[in-house]
Amino acid sequence: MPRTYSTRASHIRRSRLLTFLLSFAMIFALTLIWAVATPPMASPDEPAHAMRAAAAALGQLEGTPSTTVPGSADVTVPRYFAEAEEHLNCYRRQILVTPSCVTPVGDPTALVIGHTTAAALNPPLFYVTVGWPATFLDGAKALYAMRALSALVCAALLAVAFTALRRSSWSVLAMAVATTPMVLFLSGTVNPNGMEACAAVAAFALLTTTLRTESTGWILIQRVALITMSSILLINTRSLSLVWLLIIAVVSLLLAKPDVLRSVLRAPATWLGSALIGATAVWALRFYLRPQDLTLTYSPIGAGGSWESGFFTTLDRTFEYGLGWIGHFGWLDTPAPTFTLLIWTLTAGMIILAGLVLGSWRVRTGLILIALVMILLPALLQAALVQDVGYVWQGRYTIALFMVVLVAAGIGLGDSVVFPTAGSPTCRLIVAGAVALGLGQIAAFVWALKRYVVSLSWDLTWIDMLTNPTWLPPGGWIPLGLAYSALIAAGTFLLIAAAASSAQLGEEDRAGEDSAADRESDPGSSPGKA
Repeated sequence: MPRTYSTRASHIRRSRLLTFLLSFAMIFALTLIWAVATPPMASPDEPAHAMRAAAAALGQLEGTPSTTVPGSADVTVPRYFAEAEEHLNCYRRQILVTPSCVTPVGDPTALVIGHTTAAALNPPLFYVTVGWPATFLDGAKALYAMRALSALVCAALLAVAFTALRRSSWSVLAMAVATTPMVLFLSGTVNPNGMEACAAVAAFALLTTTLRTESTGWILIQRVALITMSSILLINTRSLSLVWLLIIAVVSLLLAKPDVLRSVLRAPATWLGSALIGATAVWALRFYLRPQDLTLTYSPIGAGGSWESGFFTTLDRTFEYGLGWIGHFGWLDTPAPTFTLLIWTLTAGMIILAGLVLGSWRVRTGLILIALVMILLPALLQAALVQDVGYVWQGRYTIALFMVVLVAAGIGLGDSVVFPTAGSPTCRLIVAGAVALGLGQIAAFVWALKRYVVSLSWDLTWIDMLTNPTWLPPGGWIPLGLAYSALIAAGTFLLIAAAASSAQLGEEDRAGEDSAADRESDPGSSPGKA
């Protein structure tokens, strides 16, 4: 019997490690390709965030409060980061113009003193994490290295989520749908929005797994440590992350198994992790509650509107914001192609609807709670701000909750619906859906490349990309496109194989695998103990 448990525990550890490594390698490679394919500073607010990251790398964790723009900070950074945004105006939000119009920044390494960055309301953790390449690299090389670090951390967080959900085929598939082209795009840029989404789904996957499957000893300590790390990263991204963490906690408690919850609450590691998360939240509030100037440097749309107009206009645009969950690239000037939007709308909608119809009352309650927040919170916030700043809400602001609601629905399906057997009509439909998702990923990536290589002018085709490109990313667009397509094909195959492997696990195996690992990790325990 001891040998049986030893063999089983060893298999569990290998399975967990293999899932993480494969997921991490695949996602990191995809996000890294997005990082290389996207022109410098060609993502939402990247100049401000890159400037803050470069300043953090030079020891200016917070900068000097700006005397001209309250809520912003004056920092000393290399000229490349201080002036890069000014060079974008020739093509930013102009889909008929490519980045070839951009003129190089003169003397990019010279320091510019007292330049103002608007990315001053966030804590410095994200910027310290991604910004340190600016200490030994300059210009675009430093920016690409920052993007690579963001891709690295986000890939690790998404791989942790896939690993935590690996027991349930439905959860794995839901996680794959949640990893939209927009998630990969944002993860490969200098923008805390990407890390926010990845940390949120990792924290949710880990917390629900911990509260639903019995674990003690080192397994529980490891899970609590990962939950704490993910939560701390989440808290330090954007102010709304505190709301996301609260929702994650509430929904996870709804989905928890009472006996497992009691066991987890009795563990000292749980309270230590909770204390660290709470202390981090209090520290982050020091940044989020800073007063911010509402005097704008641009012409706002809808400024001066009433509370009611802001609320109902935003409410009416709820489904339009879904574009920001699936794919809205560049400076939100390049929506994903119709094929990609259609595939994700169908698959995500079917998963959420199935979770609502077939899930338990706990799952339904959690899904409805998340949906209400996704619908009402933007309307309420926009209503409060519309008079001063106009309509500023973007769909990507709730991409973290979009990922969480999909995973929650997948968990509900895993509890209620047996995964179809290989060769059955339903299984073939799922395989077809996975292939369609892969094609949607490729279509979105190549479409974003087209926007920059030749522009989205109606009279320019894919042939023009081959014969008359006006801008090329490092390495050329063809190698990047081929590499991305090959990785997506391999990832689709691994996704189908992982779903099939999870479906083969019996209920008894899924319920007891961590207990077996604990018994192996704890020499004082015996196989006969529950």
